[in-house]
Amino acid sequence: IAVARKLREHDPSVPLVFLTVSREHAVESYEVQATSYLVKPAEPRKLAAVLDRVLAFLEGELARREVTVAREAEPGITISGDGDLLYRAFYNIMVNALQAMDGPGSITVTSRRDGDAAELAFRDSGPGFDPANRERLLDPFFTPKDDGTGLGLPIVNSIITSHGGSLRIDNAPEGGAVVYVRLPLRAE
Repeated sequence: IAVARKLREHDPSVPLVFLTVSREHAVESYEVQATSYLVKPAEPRKLAAVLDRVLAFLEGELARREVTVAREAEPGITISGDGDLLYRAFYNIMVNALQAMDGPGSITVTSRRDGDAAELAFRDSGPGFDPANRERLLDPFFTPKDDGTGLGLPIVNSIITSHGGSLRIDNAPEGGAVVYVRLPLRAE
């Protein structure tokens, strides 16, 4: 979709059909990703292990951009779910934070038990969410980015809600964006 938009901006003769096909492909991709949780059975997952995997994959990019990550984790939190989808959700949140900072900064990831749920918070030192757009950021195809598709956070939301959890986005009082994720704890 982003490529189609750029083409249309630079060449108004690009047919609208191409833009429509691109959007339809993105809708189909979104629907497949949003329902893929139904295919795999939920298994016990150590929350720290899923976060470790995300941070290991992003280690080079974090270093290149001079972004530090602080983790404040309550030990031993176990949730149920598809490890690959949870990885995808947490990865997307981290990449959004990196993109928002656009340079050196910090990300703090906290996780703790809160009643019968695990609560995670991903807080970055970027500019935070634009209050004018914040309510629409979970709407498919809405994006304030020039090169975005508007599917990242809606897919994250779909993954989290398909795991029985919830997603909330806000601005931290000290500045920057914060994404809150709540997931049910694994019943022991």
